[in-house]
Amino acid sequence: MSTALLVTVSAVLGVEPDDLEALSASVDLDALNDLFEYWRHDESAVEDGSVSFPYSVCAVTVHADGEIVIVPPGGSDQSTDG
Repeated sequence: MSTALLVTVSAVLGVEPDDLEALSASVDLDALNDLFEYWRHDESAVEDGSVSFPYSVCAVTVHADGEIVIVPPGGSDQSTDG
């Protein structure tokens, strides 16, 4: 999940993933990946789970179904299926 998140944010901001701040500065990567793995294996959790946090000037929401929603500063939602 963390790789998909980096690629998505970099695409929204129009920069290379290596140019972004460390994702680990905004969220615990092990916890995020573990949560997403849990969602993938628990059908009842897939319907309504999500986690949101700020990252590299954006607001990020990761949904249990794999959708990643990025809101850049002053912008509208940008989403992708994970």
